[in-house]
Amino acid sequence: VYSALGRMPEPRSIDALLDSVTRETSPVREAVLVALGTSKSSRALPVLSRTLDEGNAELRAAAISALIQFGGPDAVKALLQHVDSQDWSFRFHVVHALVEKLHHPLNPEWLVPILMCRRHNSREWLDSLSLVRVWSPDKAVSVLLSCVDYDVPWSHRNSWILHQVKSAKGAP
Repeated sequence: VYSALGRMPEPRSIDALLDSVTRETSPVREAVLVALGTSKSSRALPVLSRTLDEGNAELRAAAISALIQFGGPDAVKALLQHVDSQDWSFRFHVVHALVEKLHHPLNPEWLVPILMCRRHNSREWLDSLSLVRVWSPDKAVSVLLSCVDYDVPWSHRNSWILHQVKSAKGAP
């Protein structure tokens, strides 16, 4: 029902969605947020931005999906406000949406804190390596090499980084 309302560009459907955001609980609330993004209504943007700021992990993920559906410079602007989040998982998902879904240029510095993290077996860490290599080819080698842990040169973490460096454009 909510996804159908999101595809209807009538003010009544947007009113119903905006009313449902506060009334519904998860997981229906997430579907309402995505429908708001699909609507591309300017009235949806404040709700989606506020959800990115204040929502729990599931609601923020839905808000990211909604902004991908919304598209355009307003969605990019809303997501850019969160590229420096201290929540690494959230930061990764914001950067991923910006780069791969909304085709915004990658600033590899957004991912350096994730890459410097010692928990190198997380999905976000591994996918950050690929994002830097693929979406920032001119800076990939220098950024990736700056993340090598020189105190533990033969580590598994460094092996992953160096594997990406070998595949990068202009690798030594």
